[in-house]
Amino acid sequence: MKLILFNPSHEVAIKNYQLDDLTFSSLPETVIMNRQAHYNPILGMVEGKLVCFFILDEGEDRQYYSQTPNSLLLRAFSSDSREVRKGYALQSLQLLPDFIKVHFPHIDKVVLGVNERNEPAANLYLKAGFIDTKRKYLGPKGYQRIFSLSLS
Repeated sequence: MKLILFNPSHEVAIKNYQLDDLTFSSLPETVIMNRQAHYNPILGMVEGKLVCFFILDEGEDRQYYSQTPNSLLLRAFSSDSREVRKGYALQSLQLLPDFIKVHFPHIDKVVLGVNERNEPAANLYLKAGFIDTKRKYLGPKGYQRIFSLSLS
């Protein structure tokens, strides 16, 4: 497993992948091509194959999850449905601290929200070392449990 910070040279590969394999719960092409300036798309690759992706968001939405100014909001985490239960999601989250230290050295914390009804996702983040802050945020899709991962 390798995490790659998306850059424009990946755009054709993502578009081609999406044309052939529409198996993500939130489509990488849609998220990446319509991204905000503060979005940092991250691709999870195994042997040259896209298996998962997520966004590290440096925008204002972070304030709903943490008051830490040097934080990133992890959002839009998605895995190729044919690649679930192979450990790739957990591997990508375990690689995240070192990846952030290289690409975002000013960051102290990663925060995220998990729909309160999504126990499998909550368990995945706990297993990867995130802490349930016991706080919630009412987002557009309901209450989100707030998780954080300290990088210091």
